[in-house]
This record gives sequence, structure tokens and C-alpha cells, in this order.
Amino acid sequence: MNQTRYKSTMEAIPFEKFLKLTGFTVDSFGFINTLEKVSHVVAPTDLVRIFMVSAMPMLYLEDLLSHIGTLGDPDNKIYANTNIRLGCVDPNMLLLGQKFVYRKNYTAILESFRHLFAEFAMPRGIFKLTPFIIVGQDTQKRIVIAHYLPPIIEVHGNKQILLDGVHRNFIAKQTGNNPETIIIERVKEPFPCEPEPWEMVHVADEKPE
Repeated sequence: MNQTRYKSTMEAIPFEKFLKLTGFTVDSFGFINTLEKVSHVVAPTDLVRIFMVSAMPMLYLEDLLSHIGTLGDPDNKIYANTNIRLGCVDPNMLLLGQKFVYRKNYTAILESFRHLFAEFAMPRGIFKLTPFIIVGQDTQKRIVIAHYLPPIIEVHGNKQILLDGVHRNFIAKQTGNNPETIIIERVKEPFPCEPEPWEMVHVADEKPE
């Protein structure tokens, strides 16, 4: 089916003219050059300065997940040849492999995590964040890349099992939100433990023995 594509009436502007009109300098686009200097991949919470936040292409997300192996066998790529999509999922519909949520973890998310992107024009809160590629600087002043991924669920038959993001989903459940979620279908490996409903999940101050 042919689709009608929106066509802007904006004419191309020479970059030098754009800089003059806006007052920007080449340094305003410094993050483009920093890609050549990236030395490590880190967690988003390891960043002390962010240069760029970019929406992650679906092909990049699929490739990223397809390279994940199991803990005992890194060559067992469990998400290769699966169906990966995004959707807003009611956390009350999920089963969990984890039986505890840690108070200090979900408190830290509520109090601190959103500040990471405070200087960027992004959705407010944590529930509408989609996958992002982040270029920034860590505590050692290295130029690094980080990936933000929303919660991940695996679909096994009629069960939706939360693999990652239990604390974000706990907050969503308590506040009545349906967070953006990565949904993985046709996973070839069974879930590594017996999933439980939320009724079996307890809040803990410390990790149980």
C-alpha cells in the first residue's frame, strides 16, 4: 500500500548560514566528534555528564538483545530470531522471577533517576522513556556510551514474565501507570525460574540470605 508522506516546505539552509542565524558554534555539536573518542560502554547511572540522547533504532535494539547469552553459556543467544516489539503493559498482568523489591532501589529511582535527563527535551517521568543511546562522560572523564532500556518482558504461552525492571514496574503498579516495555516473543529457552504473581513479592530493606 502506498503511503502519503508528509513533505516539509522548508528549504535547505547552508550550515554556515544556519550557525550565523542561530548564534550556534561548531562546539554546539561537539557530541558528533566525541563518537570517535568513545572508550567504554557503561550504565546510564555511571554518567556525570550527557552530551547526546538519541532514540534507539529498532534494528539496533534487536541486534543489541540478540547478542545476549545465558549466564552459563555466553554463546547461547537466547534472543536471536525472536520477535521484539515495544508496548505499554499493565504491570498487574505480569509474573515475576524475583520475589523481592528493595526499598532503597525504588526510592533511588523515584528521587534521582529522572534528573539524569533533566537538561533534555524528553518525556517527563520514567514510564514513557523508550530505548535510548546516550553519549556522555563518566566519573573518570572518559567519553562513554550508555544504553537506556525500558523494562523487558518475555512472553511464554499465555504468560508475560518480567525479566528486567521490577522496581520500575513496582512503582508503576503502585501509581497506576502502564510503562513503555520491551516485549520479546518466541524465546527459545524456558524462563530460568518459576514465575510468581505480585502477591508473592515482598518489599525488603536488605537482600535476604
